Amino acid sequence: MIRQQETRKCQNCKSEFVIEPADFDFYARMKVPPPTFCPECRVKRRGVFRNERNFFKRVCDLCKKEIISIYSGGVKFPVYCDGCYWSDKWDPMDYGINYDGSQPFLEQWKNLSDIVPRVALINKRSIKTYYSHLSSNNKDCYLAIESSFNENIVYGYWMQHCKDSVDNAFGTRSELCYETNAAFDSFKVRHSYPAIYECRDSWFLKYCTDCRDCFGCINLKHKQHCFLNEQLSKDEYEKSIKELDLDSRSGIEKAAQTVKDFYLTQPHRAVAIINGINSTGNYMTDVKHCRNCFFAYNAEDCKYSAHILNNVRDCYDVDTAGEGAELLYEDLNTALSVSRIYFSNRCWTGHEIEYSESMDDCFSCFGCISLKNKAHCILNKQYSKEDYEVLRKKIMEDMRTNPYKDSRGNSYSYGEFFPAEFSPFAYNETIAHEYYPLEIKQAIAKGFRWKEVKEAESSKKSANDVLSCGHNGRCNDNCTRVFRLIPAELKFYNDMKLPLPNLCPNCRHGERIRALNPFQLWHRKCACAGEKDDKNIYQNTVKHFHENSHCPNEFETSYAPERQEIVYCEQCYNSEVA
Repeated sequence: MIRQQETRKCQNCKSEFVIEPADFDFYARMKVPPPTFCPECRVKRRGVFRNERNFFKRVCDLCKKEIISIYSGGVKFPVYCDGCYWSDKWDPMDYGINYDGSQPFLEQWKNLSDIVPRVALINKRSIKTYYSHLSSNNKDCYLAIESSFNENIVYGYWMQHCKDSVDNAFGTRSELCYETNAAFDSFKVRHSYPAIYECRDSWFLKYCTDCRDCFGCINLKHKQHCFLNEQLSKDEYEKSIKELDLDSRSGIEKAAQTVKDFYLTQPHRAVAIINGINSTGNYMTDVKHCRNCFFAYNAEDCKYSAHILNNVRDCYDVDTAGEGAELLYEDLNTALSVSRIYFSNRCWTGHEIEYSESMDDCFSCFGCISLKNKAHCILNKQYSKEDYEVLRKKIMEDMRTNPYKDSRGNSYSYGEFFPAEFSPFAYNETIAHEYYPLEIKQAIAKGFRWKEVKEAESSKKSANDVLSCGHNGRCNDNCTRVFRLIPAELKFYNDMKLPLPNLCPNCRHGERIRALNPFQLWHRKCACAGEKDDKNIYQNTVKHFHENSHCPNEFETSYAPERQEIVYCEQCYNSEVA
């Protein structure tokens, strides 16, 4: 029997959300009940468990050496350095507890969470790579987050197979790039916006492909020596670039404003989706039947997910999954040929795992933490396969009849991710704050914790190499107010003839995240009114399929209706830029 579309009310924010027939089919396939939180509340709830880049000095609770960790000294559970965590000096099974049917299961999981050790940072198989987390196979990198197979990158976020670059995000196979967002197969591009492909020796590009020696261009393909989309000769282009004074901070700031003003006179594609079939979201390539997804590559039949790539199939409500992951629900940071992972955090290489965290090479585990190469475990206790199945079913039924209640009165029966109040992080330490920013009063009102950011220790010194951040703490980016340049970073600026940054690394990262469109969708109509856009700003260069009448197409886009950009449907956009 096919269930009809239903509109339900979120138990957390009380707003209405829709569950479609295909959603019910997925939940039935996964043998889980439909969610009681709306999609936005679900993604915030997951995101508050993920601190990617706020680091703390502390000691390893096993070897007592000073380490850097994503966990502050105030967390209840022990934190181990990389060497100790992956060693045989301790056994996570020693922390196992017996299930008590008289208490809510999630309350018992929280008790376990408070005592089981976690690893300080995840930085695997890397050489001379420091202050990096959720990363692997890097060499000579610094503060590389969610990045792999890179060499000599500094302040990189979601960078893959890149080299000799500083302050970039979401890049792949690029080199000598600076302050770019979603630059693919590009070389020596500076200050670009999402997304560019196969570009080189250029400045301030947006939605460009195979362009070289270009400045401030948008929507161009296979062009050279273009300045604000105008074709110039080589000599004219070089003269124009020289006049901009791009090796000075004032020149960069003036150029950035000029480019932003110019962008507003040009059409923007409603969605940045390449080779997408029946898909909605943004920043996607080679996707099929993916709905409300962002930064997805080679994915199929996914929904409400972000950062999914490399043969991902049948996943709902997932933040970061890849390498053959399938049949995931309400997870974050789950990868490497995993399947049937539910309501879990950082489970790598395994299957049939529920309500667990930091699991490696495990299967058929329920409510476990920091296990490696284990099966049929519940709350870090070992069971036979038969006893495991019996107890698992009992816990699931107990969760339905005796759910956990959080401090706001929300009920967590089987099928809901962990309560946000279980997170060891404050809201403003996590990716939830990056993509759904809140002010301190808003966060506290919604039941999240908040942590005041301390000024960097270097502010207490008067060394000449200390720089002041232009935000000076007057922002929402965990500003450190002062910062230093590391040697590799300074060499890059000198070699590339770039001015020194005027913002601390945290604020620079915040600026790049805000340059992305939000991970939300709005229903809009195409702005093409015939010969011009409906604001009478842009003059179309060719006849469109609707000729002189207004375009009838409607779409889902991450450009909110109140934004100033001219947003065209895919047909009208392609008519102008193909």
